[in-house]
Amino acid sequence: KIRKRYPEALIETDVIVGFPTETWEEFLDTVRLVEELSLDVVNISRFSPRPGTPAARFRGQIPSNEKKRRSKYITEVHERVVLERYRKYVGTRQKVLVLEEGKRGWNKGRLQNYRLVLVKNGILGAWNRVEITDQTPRYLLAELR
Repeated sequence: KIRKRYPEALIETDVIVGFPTETWEEFLDTVRLVEELSLDVVNISRFSPRPGTPAARFRGQIPSNEKKRRSKYITEVHERVVLERYRKYVGTRQKVLVLEEGKRGWNKGRLQNYRLVLVKNGILGAWNRVEITDQTPRYLLAELR
């Protein structure tokens, strides 16, 4: 519903992989959801038992190497989804609010829909008119125009 009404909305979620008793099929359901919803940001964590919690005592604990494999797999899928979603920005002109100094002159800012953009020599605290020149799975790259 959100995508239909606001196609450029940034949607973010958290995912825990390897929760005790999680089957491969259940994990793949989560992966399919990441693809289907075309999520912009997915914070992926591997389940880690905390002493004194019920989940720490559950049977069916997932081995560390399997949690790592699942984490890597869903990360790769998500990165592919984001690259596809962000491709349409490359070559466009946008306004970016630069909020933070970055490294080597690449200052951090946000589009009006909150997507992260690194702006070469962006002016801190101001809306910068930029051209999006490239993309990564985590942010867009831009230069002043």
